[in-house]
Amino acid sequence: MKNYSTITVNQGSSLILDNTAANNNDRLSDQTTINLNGGTLRLIGNAGGSTETVGVVAPQNLFTSTIESDTTGGGSAQLNLEGLTVGGNQATTNFVGGGTALSASGQNQIDILQNPIGANFP
Repeated sequence: MKNYSTITVNQGSSLILDNTAANNNDRLSDQTTINLNGGTLRLIGNAGGSTETVGVVAPQNLFTSTIESDTTGGGSAQLNLEGLTVGGNQATTNFVGGGTALSASGQNQIDILQNPIGANFP
């Protein structure tokens, strides 16, 4: 999927980067923009550890979207978002950690590499 500049994930759909059976830390180009129209972006890590970097993730207005990172076995999972650009003031994004809770420096992380644009964090 490295030849796509933009991927749109609609409501009820998921883009799953599954490393359970075989680890591939570069499934998407680091510049691929992902528009979430109520869909889910999910990384499933490998027992040996997984890291994936994607481009800007853009949750869209009037939708609730999910960004999820799951650990497998004793491995780590790190999902790096080049940026987060919210498509309106009524976009909601759930950040979910599966297997191991999300943390800033622990086994399961979702990291935003540049300051979010248009986001209000509580």
